Amino acid sequence: EIVIRFLTRKEDFASIDGTEYVAVHAFYPVLQECEIPDKKVVCGLSVTRKINLSYDQILELGHDVIESKHKTALAQNRTSKAQLRGWVEINVRDILALGLTIEKDEPPQNHANIQRWPSPVPRSTKDQKELSVLQDKLLDKITATLFLK
Repeated sequence: EIVIRFLTRKEDFASIDGTEYVAVHAFYPVLQECEIPDKKVVCGLSVTRKINLSYDQILELGHDVIESKHKTALAQNRTSKAQLRGWVEINVRDILALGLTIEKDEPPQNHANIQRWPSPVPRSTKDQKELSVLQDKLLDKITATLFLK
């Protein structure tokens, strides 16, 4: 199975010599604490399960994500600069091999979260290194990338 990570921020990209590529920031988990036995971790990197989705359906879901981000920001009296800039695809097998999990979280359609992240708010240097290693490994496992202009 393949999951899609929508790229919605300029920080999701880096550029070297005019060539854009996906930056590690694209895999920064949401600061939402959840309990896992014997360990408190930050979880919730939002992804979309690609199951039988066409290009147009993926694009529509991506735009729905952006609309949701704008509505959330508006409700919090702030503005959102989010826009659909592209997406990456990663095989679930590769995510699970890193010790992370994927949990279905609908609605919206096909939504899931990559969970079991170490804390991005470093409680120790070890936590930060562990997070960085996982992010780098996920970057290496990207099977497809689409940049929208």
